[in-house]
Amino acid sequence: MRYFMRFWYPRFDTAYAPLLLVDKSRLWDEDHLGVIRRGIPNRLSTEWQAPKVRFMRDDEIVREVESPEFPYSFLRSSNFSELSDILICDAVAREALEPLVGQAVEFLPLDCPNEPQRSLWLLNVLTVAECLDYERSEFTYWDSGAVKAVRRYVFRTGCLEGQHIFRLPLFNYVEIYVSDEFKRLIEQQGLTGLRFELAQWETQTE
Repeated sequence: MRYFMRFWYPRFDTAYAPLLLVDKSRLWDEDHLGVIRRGIPNRLSTEWQAPKVRFMRDDEIVREVESPEFPYSFLRSSNFSELSDILICDAVAREALEPLVGQAVEFLPLDCPNEPQRSLWLLNVLTVAECLDYERSEFTYWDSGAVKAVRRYVFRTGCLEGQHIFRLPLFNYVEIYVSDEFKRLIEQQGLTGLRFELAQWETQTE
């Protein structure tokens, strides 16, 4: 028998202002944030030094094409933001999320001098779901033979129960997935700054 579980890709809503590093080089970004964006997740809190960040200004927007809609002003004071493709949350979002995600996420502090009243944390997603049934799942491939994309995910029965935010080993752990419960929590609490793209999962049972 087959049934479908709904999981989602959490995406930053680009109507809101993202964060930028202050006085940090591209090398620092790669060395310190690159290990959070991809690769086997590890706890970093014991060695983490909060970097200084600031919100992007409207005049820093660069557009490839002209449009009557641009330039536009970023919406401000969202509960979620983004720093170098990593999700950031504020104190309100963290308080709402912690009971649901538990130890699956490590909240790493950021220093935002221009808005000292706001506490901001980077979400280091630690849980890896080793659940994919490679024999039943369907893939597309590059000419080299490496996996290009997953056409259909099939997971082992019960493997994702109780998982509300996690990564997969595929594609160097880059993609983050969240549960229906996670999405509902964000929407019910009226938290801003995130949008969700549906990922279809098929779970095989005997």
